[in-house]
Amino acid sequence: MRRRIIGSMFLLVLLTVLVLAAFIMPRIYATYEEQAFSALKSTAMALSVSFEPNADERILSAVHAVIRPMRITWIAADGSVLYDSHADPSTLENNATRAEVIQAMRDGEGRESRLSETLNQKTYYYALRLLNDSVLRLSEAHSTALGILLKSIPILIFAFLLVMALVVFAAGKLTTLLVRPIDAIDLDHPAENDVYEELTPLLTRLQAQNERIDIQIHTMEAHSCAFDTITENMVEGLVVLAGDGMVLSVNWTAARLFSVTADSAVGKHYLALTRDLPVHNAVELTLSGHISEVKLVNCGRIYELLANPVLSDGAPNGAILLFLDITEREQAEEARREFSANVSHELKTPLTSIAGYAEMLAAGMVKPEDTVKTAEKIHAEALRMIALIEDIIALSKLDEGKAPAPKEPVELLSLARDVVDMLTAFAKAREVSITVEGEEATITGIRSVLSEMLINLIENGVKYNRTGGKIHVNVTRANESVIVAITDTGVGIAPEYQERVFERFYRVDKSHNRNTGGTGLGLSIVKHGAMLHGAKVTLNSTIGEGTEIMLEFL
Repeated sequence: MRRRIIGSMFLLVLLTVLVLAAFIMPRIYATYEEQAFSALKSTAMALSVSFEPNADERILSAVHAVIRPMRITWIAADGSVLYDSHADPSTLENNATRAEVIQAMRDGEGRESRLSETLNQKTYYYALRLLNDSVLRLSEAHSTALGILLKSIPILIFAFLLVMALVVFAAGKLTTLLVRPIDAIDLDHPAENDVYEELTPLLTRLQAQNERIDIQIHTMEAHSCAFDTITENMVEGLVVLAGDGMVLSVNWTAARLFSVTADSAVGKHYLALTRDLPVHNAVELTLSGHISEVKLVNCGRIYELLANPVLSDGAPNGAILLFLDITEREQAEEARREFSANVSHELKTPLTSIAGYAEMLAAGMVKPEDTVKTAEKIHAEALRMIALIEDIIALSKLDEGKAPAPKEPVELLSLARDVVDMLTAFAKAREVSITVEGEEATITGIRSVLSEMLINLIENGVKYNRTGGKIHVNVTRANESVIVAITDTGVGIAPEYQERVFERFYRVDKSHNRNTGGTGLGLSIVKHGAMLHGAKVTLNSTIGEGTEIMLEFL
């Protein structure tokens, strides 16, 4: 009650002061503003006379020392700041969108006023376009109408305070007895208070309202906890934005993506997370009420941004940004496209050759004595295509992680000897000798895959060897691992190609590779077979001296 009495008197006194100020202050302040702009204009005109011919920042610095506290800013035609008497130009934003600059560019001069960070300060701007289309802008902070009121009418303020003191004193004396029981009310437990009977309905409603608020608070805390638990365990990055672009929530995945912490990002504009232009365009489109998608690359990873607007009564009121890591999917898609293109090319080559020879036979263009040779060529190309298809099938199974057979104990030394026996005739035809030595070592693996790996490695050693060359296969144990090393005395592989020879269809020398009859998939099968067995593949090679490939089974 005391507050109501004091408040009523306060409003009456305040109303009297405001009515008086409403009649006087607009006229005073209008004159005050006009004088402020006039002073800026006259100073700018005088400064432009000496500045335009020379356009030197030193002139502006010298003038500023005289006209303090006016602020001098020199703005280029594109809005960038060339000079500023109060700050480093490189730290200032582009001024092309400022109202006074736009007006000066259009009309030759412009003026604008803006409130400063404090309520009793207002900055006045006057911009003058120079002959070179740059803009010279002067600004100065002055008191607002409220500030002028406070400075120009101290008598009214003193009277206001004096009257308020009398009102407080009188109201306090009259209402102390009435207000004292009300001041003693415990609002946390309204039903437990013993006050005026007239306040009982109010206290009952307060009690019920407190109980509803407690329930709502507990419910909101539970929902907030559940939301935090869900978002923090998401592998996708999640950012929730308000309608003005301010960050409301960031989960740990998104924070890690943009190298920030959730606490430092919340409450800031989304540009504090990233200034990537495609992301900016997508977010702005979403904040305007449209769904958008965009891909971005961050630290070598590929992400897909799914941005959905949050609508309130049909109008956009925020946005939800979901960042999905699609690196593996994109890499797999690129590998699929490359693999399809390579398969098509590799299959087309023998098919073209077969079709050509067959067409020659059908047209009777082959001499009878050359018929057998032509058929042999067709047969060789067909075998080459069959080998390629078999390698593709084997590689596809390894890609899928499907084992062609169950794993079993496999003794590698005897397996290596069996493979060498199988390839002995092939090696002799090329005048290459193969030796096997080492110790018995058994691992758990798939015999057919291990055999295919050794066949490909030893065949490569034969194909790319020199006449009279050698291949040595060695099986050894080292601590907890088993190592199979295949060493040849062949042509070797240049360092720049050693990382790529395990790629599908990759050939260091395409013409030589085709002459050797390879499919380009052998080492890729070795690589995937090693992955299937958890083995490590190491390649050491020197041009002209040979190559060593080691399979280490852990």
